[in-house]
This record gives sequence, structure tokens and C-alpha cells, in this order.
Amino acid sequence: MFSLGLWQLDRLGERRDRNREIAVAIEEPVRPFADVVAGSNSRYARVTISGTYRPDGEALVGNRTLDGAPGFWVLGVLDTEAGPVAVLRGFANRSLVLNDSIPPPPPGEQTIAGYVEYRVDGVARQNEWLELNRPDTRALAEALGLELPDEFVVADVSTGGLVAVERPPIGDGPHLSYAVQWFIFATIAGVGYIVLLRRMAQTGGGTREQSDSLRP
Repeated sequence: MFSLGLWQLDRLGERRDRNREIAVAIEEPVRPFADVVAGSNSRYARVTISGTYRPDGEALVGNRTLDGAPGFWVLGVLDTEAGPVAVLRGFANRSLVLNDSIPPPPPGEQTIAGYVEYRVDGVARQNEWLELNRPDTRALAEALGLELPDEFVVADVSTGGLVAVERPPIGDGPHLSYAVQWFIFATIAGVGYIVLLRRMAQTGGGTREQSDSLRP
């Protein structure tokens, strides 16, 4: 339990590092996607990107929720002058997927504003849709026979019935309170264990004294 408390403090440190990244990125000017990924520290950077969506190049990222409703992220592929780039078009409610009514990507040349995110290792499976358990552009690229950068764009504005995926909120989250709870549990367990040992020792001592008094 003490180790879990330390782990939550580590998570808090990671969260605060991420918050600083977001705060710096928000203050930076909007830049073309190609210019951002050519440099460093591109995560959360505000970007624009232009190209044409592939109508058959989409995947669903499962196990996502929005306001408590289950659904999927819709990850599409935008053909740009510099090559294809993955774009997270938005959140689709589960009912849209079950009814096969996910809004298709808009046709023609598109200019998209959003922010940069990095791929996360995941697993792909092909059902009626190509489904990913995480936003893994490498798995998407392998499934489509493409080369995609590890970075992808999260669109600020959704299309059709999709809902835009917002940037992660800036805040410490519950990690500090969780850490305090684990430390309290560890203290209670430690004190309780000592008390139990003392009681066992006292009980054992009384038993021995009593047995000695009954000897002839």
C-alpha cells in the first residue's frame, strides 16, 4: 500500500509535467503540421493541415467515453502534399457504430485545425470496421499498407454527427488524494499489525503461566 502511494505521487509528477507541456503549447502560435513534426516537443502543439480524406482509410479506436456515454474515436487518413497523416476526426456514439451510420469524411480539399498527439502502442483487428484498442498510427498504417508518422492531428472541429475530442484538461487530477489514502491505509495496517502482535504475545504469555500453575 505504501508503494501504491508512491506510485500515485509519480503519476502526479507525470500529470504536472504534461500540464506544463499543454500550457506551453497553448501559448505557441498555430503552425503547419509539417513544420511542427520536423522539430521537437511537438505534442499538444496547435497546428493546421490541408489535404483530402481517404474514404476507405478509417479506423475506430474503442473503449472511449464522452459524458459517460460509450463510443469510439474515428481515426481517418488525410492525404497531404507531404504524404498521408492520421487525423482523429472526433467521437462517435456507440449507437452510430451499431447502426452503421458514422458520418463519412467530408469530400474535397480540407484545411483542419487541431493539436498534435502521439501514437500509443495498440492492437488492430478487422471486423466490419478496422478497430484499434488505442490510437496506434503504426497499426493503422500496417493495416492500410501505408506509411504514417507517429504523430497525428486531433481535429478541433468535428464533422457531421461526431463530437470533437477536447485537449486533456489541465489539473492535478485525483492522484494526490489517492496517494494520501494509500498512505493512510498503510499506516492503519502497520499500527493494526503491531497491536495484533502485542495481543497475541499477551495471550500466549497468559496461557503459558496458567499451564505452569497446573503442573504437579
